[in-house]
Amino acid sequence: MDYLPEEKQRGITITSAAITLEWPPSPPHVTTQDILQKPIHTINLIDTPGHADFTFEVERSIRVLDGAVTILDGVAGVEAQTETVWRQADRYRIPKIIYVNKMDREGAVFGRVVKDIAARLNIWPAVTQIPVTAFVRKDSGVKDNVFASVVDVVHMNIIGWKAETEGREMTITPLEDMKAKYPEVYAEAVKARIALVELLSEWDEAILQKFLDTEDHNQITPADLKRALRYCTLNPHTRVIPVLMGASRVNMGVQPVLDAVLDYLPDPKECEKDKIPVTVRGERAVLDLREDSKVCALVFKVMHDPKRGMLSYVRVYSGTLRQGDALFNTTLQTREKALKLLRMYANEAVDISSIRTGHIGVMVNYKNSRTGDTLIHADTVQNAQATTATSHKHQKREKKFRKKHEKDHGHKIDILTDATLQLRPIDVPPPVFFASLEPNSASDERGMKDALAIIEREDPSLHISTDDESGQIVLSGMGELHLEISRNRLVSDLKAKCTMGHIRIGYREVIIGSTTVHEVYEREILGKKSYAGITAAVEAISTHDGAAPTEDPLGILSKTTVGGNEIIIAVLTAQELEDPTIKLPSYMDHEALIDSLTNGAIAALSRGLNNYEMHSTRVVLTLDSSDFRSYLESTPSAFLVASRMAVEKAIRACGTGMMEPFMNVVISCEEGDVGNIVADITSGAGGGSVLALDDEGEVSVATTTGAGGSSTYDTSDTLTAREKVEVEPIDVSKVYAPPQSYKQRSIGDEGFEGEHVRTKLVRCRVPLAKMMGYVKNLKSMTKGRGTFVMSMDRFERMSDVRIRNAMAGRT
Repeated sequence: MDYLPEEKQRGITITSAAITLEWPPSPPHVTTQDILQKPIHTINLIDTPGHADFTFEVERSIRVLDGAVTILDGVAGVEAQTETVWRQADRYRIPKIIYVNKMDREGAVFGRVVKDIAARLNIWPAVTQIPVTAFVRKDSGVKDNVFASVVDVVHMNIIGWKAETEGREMTITPLEDMKAKYPEVYAEAVKARIALVELLSEWDEAILQKFLDTEDHNQITPADLKRALRYCTLNPHTRVIPVLMGASRVNMGVQPVLDAVLDYLPDPKECEKDKIPVTVRGERAVLDLREDSKVCALVFKVMHDPKRGMLSYVRVYSGTLRQGDALFNTTLQTREKALKLLRMYANEAVDISSIRTGHIGVMVNYKNSRTGDTLIHADTVQNAQATTATSHKHQKREKKFRKKHEKDHGHKIDILTDATLQLRPIDVPPPVFFASLEPNSASDERGMKDALAIIEREDPSLHISTDDESGQIVLSGMGELHLEISRNRLVSDLKAKCTMGHIRIGYREVIIGSTTVHEVYEREILGKKSYAGITAAVEAISTHDGAAPTEDPLGILSKTTVGGNEIIIAVLTAQELEDPTIKLPSYMDHEALIDSLTNGAIAALSRGLNNYEMHSTRVVLTLDSSDFRSYLESTPSAFLVASRMAVEKAIRACGTGMMEPFMNVVISCEEGDVGNIVADITSGAGGGSVLALDDEGEVSVATTTGAGGSSTYDTSDTLTAREKVEVEPIDVSKVYAPPQSYKQRSIGDEGFEGEHVRTKLVRCRVPLAKMMGYVKNLKSMTKGRGTFVMSMDRFERMSDVRIRNAMAGRT
């Protein structure tokens, strides 16, 4: 399913891909015909990336799926991104099973991975399979550990695969028949089954009672265990997750995993109603999940195909979407037709006539759709508009009808009667890495912007903006690899002619001290005289240094705040005036004069002595009667030039200092890494400050303190992606895990007690310059497990050392 050239080259999944399959196969596979007796089911499978930079692909896929198979590496165990994806699935309350893959690799230890699951994911792993260890002996002795079969603890069978057929031939042998050949395996299988029965008996009274009556785990039937495992899987509060194993590269263990999907994960009709939140006019409602109800679907992915055009991936939640149906987009309030429907097999497609409830399909050339849009049948909207339910009497009649329908038919009538219906949108994570894009020439800019519009629609986690200072087009994403892949897609697939560079940090300048200057502009151009005078006073705004704010002058005409600077325009007067414009000449247009003076000051503040924009600067422009001559000479244009010249002269007279942006940063890491992170954040001349240390899931209001002043900010918004129910840590010592060798338990197997790994949130304020490239630094300090989000706080004065480094480019 990894069909992109970049995916094949790098060996990773970059974009989610959908495929539809039947299990058991139809017609039955020759080797599974006598083994798999289940009725045929249709499975919609989405393969999602595992790299942190492509976390949004996981987010929008999880949003529309009913269950998840979490795949772990038999050598690496629970990796950093596994925990992130697990939390994403928890937010949507997605039932999960775990599949430990790559058990054929050297160094793969199933028991160690099981303990790792309990410690890092804080769940009870229900071990449903254990490996059968076969030793291949050669002249030099024991050569290698070959994975070829597993014990099915639920049925107490040995499932074997033949390596020479790449797993296509599968055999099932009762474990009792192999007791004499594998006595150690049999003994360990009994321990595993007892552990499974004891774990499930905590949630299933029937199993508990039967086990207490007989004290024999053999009396617990496979059907009992499957029923209990299904209950635990569908109810996340139990924290019991089935764990299977295999080696997918050689097709060993794949069949039992697909069986487990049918046995333990839900079908669309079993999903809880609150997993499909619907709002109508701001109120929650219930969606009728039946095929004969009205169409309601969610667009969860948009992709540009060079041959087919724009492809909109949809999950149909109710009704049956048919080719040619007129649809209404309730998010954009637009209408379109589903002209062509496809069923995807990664990058291959098959034309279909309809998409049924619970299924995933693709609409071709649906021009306006975006990720997260809700689609309903257009007839629904027309009927709703024809019978507007705005009157109180109509609403009461509608409510009475719904209650009667629910009583007579046993289910709630669907609520697709309003054009404001919205399915729960897909959360877009904030970007953490930025880079600039430049067209190769002026003529290439149009093509580059068109290509950027396509990839921005495809991937909402990419943000495109224009830097007001440098004019650069800025591309923001989830990581360096994310931006690199986007650039390659722009150049290779969309043929945009551009290059990617590094973004500049937007430093600012601020006035040092204060001064007042009087500037007179007098010039003759083509025989036409211009005259204007202005007095300009400049000073730094004292908001963070504890000094008392400067009092406003008398006779204020206007007061404007632009770009962190304050511009005041006043007339010279010795007393408070109700209407200061009486001090101005009668021929002068007051509004035009104020606009000209303001624009002149803004132009002067746009560049300081070091060519950075001015910030936290207060400008007072004062007019006197002597600053005017006549309506022919003292024009608004003359005052615009005079104000710009006066402010520039005042800035040069005072001199400027440098300011840099400070960010509010929340870093998520393991408790053991907190010390290294705090030391790194606070080290050096440009070090930040740590505000608070919290356990993950807590929401706190941190106070930031400047030099004599303080301000508060609420960091709860940055934690919405970290919703987590506080539960007690798992006691890993009580978790059953098979040993590495059944003949002799090694010290490492017995000694791995482990404990639940606590996650901490480090809240801090850090200069943006220190956060550039921080992704790599954080991954190095936390072994790839650390993540962070940041938002702009404010600009603050820089030290002399920081200024020298910035000017030298060593930020």
